[in-house]
Amino acid sequence: GIWSVGELWPGDNYHLALSYFQSGLSDEGYEILKGTFMNTGLCGTVPGNLGFHQGGRDFGDCIHPFVRSVVSGLFGYQPDYPSGQVILAPSFPTSWKEANIHVPDFSLSFQEAKDVLNYHVVLLNNAALKIQIPVSCCAVKSVSINGKPVNYRILPAAGRSIVVAQSEKANDFSIRIEYDRPLPYYKPLHFTFSQNSTQN
Repeated sequence: GIWSVGELWPGDNYHLALSYFQSGLSDEGYEILKGTFMNTGLCGTVPGNLGFHQGGRDFGDCIHPFVRSVVSGLFGYQPDYPSGQVILAPSFPTSWKEANIHVPDFSLSFQEAKDVLNYHVVLLNNAALKIQIPVSCCAVKSVSINGKPVNYRILPAAGRSIVVAQSEKANDFSIRIEYDRPLPYYKPLHFTFSQNSTQN
């Protein structure tokens, strides 16, 4: 094989997808994730392989970045149990109206009905849940966790806004966000970043 001069390694692409998800660019991140998986999983010599043929048959070096991109990026599960909290920051493509995942550490189900976002999260261990959920609407009417209204704030993000709220410690959470007048996703056209700075 020829190394370091060809196409990106699938693991690099999965980490790139994770960066897109964490930046709020969910549609673009999913295209990278899906394209890389379809190429390696269906076009290689080993069906379902997550690596690349130059890495050897059944070589599993790309499994970790793939799983991290899906679990921590796409579904937004970011545990910080030493600090007693879990951050939930899903980055689903804007066309998705439902999604589900179940892994040993947590499960999440998402459904969007008319002007309502519903999330159900179950954690392996008790923790405070901090939500960072994207919304595309003119106004957020209410946010509740386990049937109780919670204080929340709205932050600007790439093409959308982010609802931020926090719950008390538990391991089972039903999150409901009611909004008014949905808006389309506005794809960002230009970004400006400052090196070594938290200001964008």
